[in-house]
Amino acid sequence: MPHISDKRKLLQSGTSRHIKKILAFLPALLVMIMIFRFSSQNADDSSVESLRITRDLILSIRDQFRLSWTPEELAFYIDRSEFYVRKLAHFSEYALLGISLILPVIACYSDRFRRRALVLITWGICAVYAASDEFHQSFSPGRSPQLRDVVIDSCGALTGILLGLLFLRIRARLHRKRPRH
Repeated sequence: MPHISDKRKLLQSGTSRHIKKILAFLPALLVMIMIFRFSSQNADDSSVESLRITRDLILSIRDQFRLSWTPEELAFYIDRSEFYVRKLAHFSEYALLGISLILPVIACYSDRFRRRALVLITWGICAVYAASDEFHQSFSPGRSPQLRDVVIDSCGALTGILLGLLFLRIRARLHRKRPRH
């Protein structure tokens, strides 16, 4: 019969493992909260923020390449770029969600499910979150859901998932090549 301290150690290690699993998903939860907050902005605040980011980006490009644009040309480039910057933001935040979700999913469930199934489940979670996020936007003043954004978000999530898998593959190869002492 196991000693009481052995039972306690076993219980503590199981609890510790459970807490580690929960904490592994914390980055994904934080990304989801960030996405939710961005979607909660009204149209005016969202436009001001994306215009500011676009302007800063265009100014940085201009300065980096020492371009001399007239104020009209600068305004033109900012205006032309804002749409793409907004869509890149959608893509990027969901790529971040994909990578922050696939890493703990693989770490916690790869012993029970095939990797392909975990990828599809993770992508499905991200796509459903993207659709629910677009629906959520319909409650923000001046905002409306866009199917195009769900597609962009889902593509971003898949890219993040694939980058996460690439990271895991590279890490595994480096670990196998490392000499053992």
